[in-house]
Amino acid sequence: MSISLKNKIRDYMKDYGFRSQPQAIEDALELAKSVRAAAKKKEAAVN
Repeated sequence: MSISLKNKIRDYMKDYGFRSQPQAIEDALELAKSVRAAAKKKEAAVN
């Protein structure tokens, strides 16, 4: 995972007051998946 994505997830977790709860980690993973999916869509649109 890229450093910038890790930082985004960390900021996201801070913004929403998450600590190291399993639900927060799952939410962060969902966020990462959606970010990755959006990036893939952009790449597909460019190609």
